[in-house]
Amino acid sequence: MANGESRPNALPALLLVAGIAAAILLVLWALIGRQVAFDQREAERLAFGQNDDRALMLQQYVSRTLDHANMAALHIEVVETPSGADGSSGKLPRILADPVATDGDFLAIHVADATGHLIATTERSIEGQSEAATLIRARLGKGATAPGLIVSPPVFSPRLHRNILLLSKHFEGVRASDRTTIVAIDPAKLTEIFGAAAVKPSESAWVVGLDGIIRSRTIGGVTTSGQDVSKGVVFRKQREAESGRFAGPGALDGQMRLVSHRRIPGQPLFVSYSILEDEALRDARARARLHAAGGIALSAAIILLASLLMRGVSAREKRALDAAAARERLEEAQRIARMGDWSYRTGDETVTWSPNLYEMYERDPALGPMGKEIATILSENSIRANKEARDRLIRDRRPISWELEVRLPKAGDRIYRVSGVPTLGSDGSVIGFHGTTQDVTEARRHDSLQAELAHFARVGAMNSLTATLSHELTQPLAAASNYLSTGRFLADRLPDAMGVPIAERLADAGAQIKRAGDIIQRMRSLVARGSSERNVVAIDVLLEEALETVRILRICDDSIARVQPEVDIEVYCDAVQIQQVILNLVRNACEAQKGVDAGPPTISVTLEEEMVRVGVRDHGPGFAPGLLQRLSQPFLTSKENGLGLGLSISRTIIEAHGGALRAENHPEGGALLSFTLPLAEGN
Repeated sequence: MANGESRPNALPALLLVAGIAAAILLVLWALIGRQVAFDQREAERLAFGQNDDRALMLQQYVSRTLDHANMAALHIEVVETPSGADGSSGKLPRILADPVATDGDFLAIHVADATGHLIATTERSIEGQSEAATLIRARLGKGATAPGLIVSPPVFSPRLHRNILLLSKHFEGVRASDRTTIVAIDPAKLTEIFGAAAVKPSESAWVVGLDGIIRSRTIGGVTTSGQDVSKGVVFRKQREAESGRFAGPGALDGQMRLVSHRRIPGQPLFVSYSILEDEALRDARARARLHAAGGIALSAAIILLASLLMRGVSAREKRALDAAAARERLEEAQRIARMGDWSYRTGDETVTWSPNLYEMYERDPALGPMGKEIATILSENSIRANKEARDRLIRDRRPISWELEVRLPKAGDRIYRVSGVPTLGSDGSVIGFHGTTQDVTEARRHDSLQAELAHFARVGAMNSLTATLSHELTQPLAAASNYLSTGRFLADRLPDAMGVPIAERLADAGAQIKRAGDIIQRMRSLVARGSSERNVVAIDVLLEEALETVRILRICDDSIARVQPEVDIEVYCDAVQIQQVILNLVRNACEAQKGVDAGPPTISVTLEEEMVRVGVRDHGPGFAPGLLQRLSQPFLTSKENGLGLGLSISRTIIEAHGGALRAENHPEGGALLSFTLPLAEGN
């Protein structure tokens, strides 16, 4: 790029936006993760707290139930039966009717001697007594005589069709013999405290022996017993610590649970209370999903915002690149056209130049734009033109153009065309100027060469003019001589000869002399070489003078080209140059139809929007194929003595006037050459 400028690079900005977005997302999800973890810990804490409370309540309830059974066993007094009244003598056991023995919390109470024979019982039926005796003997064989209250694993009662628990207490040396009191209870009695409590169906209350056999398990209002959970996590945790909590799979259903467990003092039993982890964490997980949804929404918004920012950065970079490329193209175009742009502020007199303008003035950009020192390389006229242009810009407040003659150390004398536009402030005052400077030296040389070329063409026309000039001038001059001779004769002899006043003869002679002078002046104007001068000219006058020249030069053999129709309009042009174009077109038309008896060439005038079209048609053979595209090329001619410059010069003249030259074959035969000129203002 120019002036060592670097191309814009959006990569750092894009990386910055992406990094900030990533950091925000990281912080956002870290906060969400922290909140979710906190909610989960809090939910677990609350769930474990509830479990701990209920495990403690279950522990106390089971302890009271066992204490109740123990006290009942102590309370029962069995009077030793007389000789022959024990089981071995065949006597029936005593029926216990004590209020304690008949407590509704117990299924039955039995008293057996050391041999296992039933001494007393609350069972009145023979079947019940028989089943009780069987269960007692089986229980006594499994260590029921150990001290303290022993809670057996659940045993199945065929008569009741369900499991029961046998709570046995052994008494030694009571009334001269050992005996054991057994209290039978429903396993549900140990966990019935939760039967009416507001617990969830999935919450589970257990009473488990250290042998791994469940004494009672209540879940969803249903109580079971007898399952072996010695392989489960809860049993392993209980063996590791008498009280505690953990999260793990359930021993029976395998579902993840939050479990609290406690040992029952004085008993090889422990209780546990658990809740499904999904239920305990349901609200926390619902909040986590809300947090995640919010996080996703915020992340999408952040990503969208970041993408929009990155797109904006990329678009800005693209615009900067496009602007840089446009600037490069502009600078290249200025270099090719030898043009530069500039600006000037009147307040602080700040001047800025484009890079190409420095090259045009052969100045080092490090020195900055020229100020007042520019006068050292300008001609006196250019210094004056510069000052007048500044004054006009301030006074008229509209764009203007002027030319400067510059003398440079290397390039020598150059001609620069300056175009300036005033910069207006908010109050309408001129606060500066901006514009362009173009090297038009070559264009001015081209214009000079073109003028020379046009002059040569007009000089060529003088060859024909010389041949006819003497003939054309001889007639009016001879007539003028005759009139003067007659005037002298009449003046000498007669005051009024033959009724014709002498003054009239002298006036006729003067008109003929003026006619000769006009002819000479028109010929001089045609071949004169000078600067272009444009004026408002009536199109009919322009054509009439051109056709008069055609008649004088005898360009057409038998007839004069005529205008069809006459149009009362005006154009803004250089009359001599346009007449030269008309002469060229008429000459071509006349030469094209030599030997063709089809009438004279015709000139037509038509209006086309803001332009007037003048056409010259001949009746010759028309243009050959392939010639139309090359018709205006210099030195292209089909004439033996032609230079091939007529149409090329004509096209240059017409285009310089803002019009266009067109060549075509007429539909009815012959060739049609036409050109357009802009209408003068007011038409």
